[in-house]
Amino acid sequence: MSEPFIGEIRQGREIGKKPNQGYIWTACPKCGSVRWVVTRHGTFKGSLCCSCSHLVRRQSSPNENVPQIGDIKIGEDIDGHHNNPGQKYIWQACPKCNFTRWVKLINNNPQYDLCNKCACLAQRKPVVINNSIPIIGEIRTGREIGKEASRSYIFQACPKCKETRWATIRNGKPISILCKKCTALARMKVSPNKGVPYIGEIRMGREIGKKHPSQSYIFQACPICGVTWWVTITIGRGEPKNLLCVRCAHLAKKAVDMGTPLIGQIRKGRDVGQQSLNRSFIFQACPKCGSTRWVRLTKGKPETLLCSDCFRLVGNSGRYGKGESHPQWQGGISFEPYTTEFNNDLREQIRKRDNYTCQLCGKPQGKYKLAVHHINYIKEDCRPKNLVSLCGRNKGEINCHALTNHNRSSWMAFFTEMMDKRFPSNENETKSSETIIGGEIK
Repeated sequence: MSEPFIGEIRQGREIGKKPNQGYIWTACPKCGSVRWVVTRHGTFKGSLCCSCSHLVRRQSSPNENVPQIGDIKIGEDIDGHHNNPGQKYIWQACPKCNFTRWVKLINNNPQYDLCNKCACLAQRKPVVINNSIPIIGEIRTGREIGKEASRSYIFQACPKCKETRWATIRNGKPISILCKKCTALARMKVSPNKGVPYIGEIRMGREIGKKHPSQSYIFQACPICGVTWWVTITIGRGEPKNLLCVRCAHLAKKAVDMGTPLIGQIRKGRDVGQQSLNRSFIFQACPKCGSTRWVRLTKGKPETLLCSDCFRLVGNSGRYGKGESHPQWQGGISFEPYTTEFNNDLREQIRKRDNYTCQLCGKPQGKYKLAVHHINYIKEDCRPKNLVSLCGRNKGEINCHALTNHNRSSWMAFFTEMMDKRFPSNENETKSSETIIGGEIK
């Protein structure tokens, strides 16, 4: 290849640099030295060479005096050399690239003549780069093409897209036949030329990125779950090695070994193909649709009664759904309105009677007002003896008013006995004549 001219652009593989990077041949405007510079989007990175850039940075520093070639100082007077305060340093330039830096003096002689970069290049073996375009099958070392120096590479073309590239040689063979793009497409079961494979199509392993390039594979679907995948064709018979996918084959083997389960039978997760291997599962039927499935047991009871489909149709309020399907359904009494007698004044009188304290946990009223609860759960019965103050909006703490929605008969008996002890009953007492005076019912 001929000598480059100013402004010429070449690929890194042609000049022994990064193979897919573009480079431009340019000259430094200060010293005139020519070199290859990385170019991106039509512009190149940096106009000055390394030595001139270093000098410009030195001169642009306002608080630093630029030393002269041959100046000698001790370490404590030089920034970055305070570890050796008594050591002498000399300011000199590299004879190859003219890069200036401080060099340690040993016996009044500089320790190094070359800079670090030039010293590293001088220690390497001379590299002879063949600038001619490589041919298919040509083998070169990594240092000749800008890759890993200790490896060998072969120049080959992808059999699918015909793109040429350097492939690593291992054990005398290239490690890959397809390029990276075609390998990725083959692993996704998509061929760049043939498109998505069809059921029953047969291809070689090298075409779909398998481990064995000369092995034949058939594209088939699992008859149980419908998952599609490439299956090895057995040599001699010409039939696929497996009919079921891995998951379905595992579940089928478990079913054959243990037999068909019965309703109410309990097994471990490892025996029924569940993710929780050590948890217990019970085989039960959905009470709505009758479909059978394994349900996880928690404290000896199944976590759900309905299957996922029926649960989705009923609703998502709790594991039993909502409305009439919930075991605590009381006929819809919560939708009945309160009477006009149960107003804010009556509720405030009940709170004052109870000293603004929850009658269950004993906590005083805080940011939120106490709730007034009907002991017998009848909204029309607004007798003061049937009302009690309970905390109801303590965030992050026990909600006493919400606790009374469960085991209603027990709570009704508890509060009735408590109110009878506080306010003994009066036979002549009537609903219309009851009033609250001084914290007592008369």
